Order: sequence, then C-alpha cells, then structure tokens
Amino acid sequence: MIYGYTRVNFGDDLFFKILVERYPEVEFYMLAEDDYSSIIRRSNFHSMRRNRINKIFASHIPYQFYLYRFDAVICIGGSIFMEMGMSGNNRIVRFLLKYKRKFPSVPIYIVGSNYGPEQTTAFRESVKELFTLVESVTLRDSVSHNIFKDNPRVAYAPDVIFQLALESKGDAQNNIVGFSLIDLPSRQSLSQYNEQYEKFILHHISNAIAEGKSIRLFSFCNYESDNLVCERIVAQLGEEEQKYVEIVAYDGEIESFLNSLKEVDLLYASRFHAAILGILMQIPTIPVVYSDKTINVMLDLRYKGDIVDIRSLGEITRDLTIQVMERRVIDELIKSSQNHFRLIDELVTQK
Repeated sequence: MIYGYTRVNFGDDLFFKILVERYPEVEFYMLAEDDYSSIIRRSNFHSMRRNRINKIFASHIPYQFYLYRFDAVICIGGSIFMEMGMSGNNRIVRFLLKYKRKFPSVPIYIVGSNYGPEQTTAFRESVKELFTLVESVTLRDSVSHNIFKDNPRVAYAPDVIFQLALESKGDAQNNIVGFSLIDLPSRQSLSQYNEQYEKFILHHISNAIAEGKSIRLFSFCNYESDNLVCERIVAQLGEEEQKYVEIVAYDGEIESFLNSLKEVDLLYASRFHAAILGILMQIPTIPVVYSDKTINVMLDLRYKGDIVDIRSLGEITRDLTIQVMERRVIDELIKSSQNHFRLIDELVTQK
C-alpha cells in the first residue's frame, strides 16, 4: 500500500512515480480522491477511488485499508507531519498507528518527509511513538532528523526527487524565466505577506519582460490554488506585458509539466520541489521560501545563493546572487538519496 498526499500535487506525484518505477515487480495499491491510474501509468500500480461513505463518515481516513493486510505500507511524502490545529495529532499519525496496531507484523516505511511545524508537545510525542513502531523513517532535512536522532530507525537522506533520472539543462538558452507560485491568501499563517510577495513577483516579471524574456508561471497544485495566484498575477500586468506570459498548470501530465519546467533559463521557486528540481537540472534557481522546511534543506545542500524569505522580503528590487551547483555535488546528492529506499530494497529482495 502507498499512503500519501493524493491531490494532484506535482511534488507528491513525482514521489509516487519514482517509487512505482523503482519496483516494477511489486504490485502497488493506493486510495485517492482522483483516478491516479491516469497519472501513474504503470501496470504494477492500482488506484482505488475514495468512496462517498468514507468521505462522510471517516473524516477522510481510508478505513477501507483496515480491511486488508498488505505485505508492506509505504507512507511517502514531504510535509506530512505538520500539526493541524491544537489537537496534538494529525490524520496520518492516527491512520498509521491504527493500521500498525491492527496488523503489527506488517512493516511500515515512512519515506522522504520533514517534521513540523508543531504546536504541542503531545503531537511530538505521538510522532515519536509512531517512529518507534514502524520499520524505518527517512527524513529529508537534518533539523527534522536531529529531533529523533536517538531513534535508530530514523535516518536522513536528501530529498526523494533527486532520484529522478533528469539530465542537466545544459547551455541552451530559451529566453524564458519561470516562476513557481503559491497562493498566500489561502494559507492563514501567510496571508499577511501576500501584498509584498505579489509586488516582488510582479517586479521581477516586468524586469524580465523588459529584457526581452518570455514568462512561465507554474501552478504545481490547483487544489491548493496555485493556479489562482497565477491568474491574479497576470491580471495585474499591463495588456502588452500579458502577451509574454504563459500559465502552465499541472493537471496530472507529469512529463509535459517537467518538460515545460526544464526549458526555463531562470527559476523563481516558491514551491519546495521547484527549488529541488531547479538544483537537480542545474537551472539557475532563486528559492522564494514560505517556511523553514525549504531553508533547512537549502542549508543541508550547502546552497550558497540568496534565499528570499516571503516572511521578510524587505527590499524587493535588490540584486540576487544565484548558485548553480556543480554536477559532482548533484551526483553525490543523487547517490545519498538512494538511502530512502535501502530497507525497502531489502524487503523486495527477500520477497
């Protein structure tokens, strides 16, 4: 069983793609709101639609899975251990604990996450309990790993996306500047920064157009309203400037979205995985971050360029330093990222 974020989010869908393609001999099952078989088009992948009864009575907990004993459960995702509200728990923690108690002999692997933000000590304690019961946990930043470092089941590895078989962009110039955007008004803790954020984006779009560049605005997740902020930005541009702007919204077509991203010459990356993909493909990338998770990972990657923090933008017109990482460093990250799957490799070999 695969358990993850199934809202047609580009970063999470890349996780699913990498996992399923890594183990073609394994039959994977996933419960989702949408028909994911049209997104992960592999014969060893089976998507089951979350039914109406489950939505109404189970608060989106996939209770159907409690009826089945799988050979293993793989919980794969990035920001999946965030405390929602003041409950001291979250949906994924509750589900995995319940499944482990029902099927104690079924191994559970947690792959590619970070931890936090947290609001209560009860939440941290529930996550600690879960991490002692599962077979392994791999976290994608050292700050998260340090919280649980006393647990031998918890390890660190660079982001799962480094496992994508992507070549460097190369020297070809397409005269395109890309912007991966997020919708701040839909995020309560970030809405106060929206005016300054959109001014920053508009300033750099106008500058790029003045330099003769075309613009691509990327929506990584329409469910989280990325497409709406793209439309708002276009609406604030002049009629002439709008002619140079294209919105590219991810709709489940992984390869075409990747190709559109690969063609940009410079990338302003608000989405976490836009920054990771830019680094992986050696596209000059400016991380425009909205949470500490991206800052923590950039520090782990020893990124030397400027990191623009939405929460403290300051002067939006200042010059920015960009670092394109050497291929040698990227190859090391790709190799280290394999550690996310080390114990799953052993399981599959045994089976």
